[in-house]
Amino acid sequence: MNPEPKSRTVTCRLTAEEYERFLNLSPLVGSRNVSELARIAINAFLQQPVEEGSASLESRVADLEERVQLLSRDFQRITSVGDGARGDAPEPKSMLSLSRGN
Repeated sequence: MNPEPKSRTVTCRLTAEEYERFLNLSPLVGSRNVSELARIAINAFLQQPVEEGSASLESRVADLEERVQLLSRDFQRITSVGDGARGDAPEPKSMLSLSRGN
């Protein structure tokens, strides 16, 4: 662990089951006690990259909207009558082409 003196305190409440799990896990990860295990867990959490929640959500929604539009086009193309008038026009991008990586 970091040899720097600890000067801040974080307090949280655990259920009896959560505390028991911490007690059992502490020696398995090499921590001396529950507090050190909590510090290890917090530091591991802080090492993870932070995703911008709204930006990530917005991009996921935009991706889903595009997929819905493509599915709608595929559905219309499949269910349309007299589809032979397409000629040599290039086939529009579809969910099938996305799933094949085209």
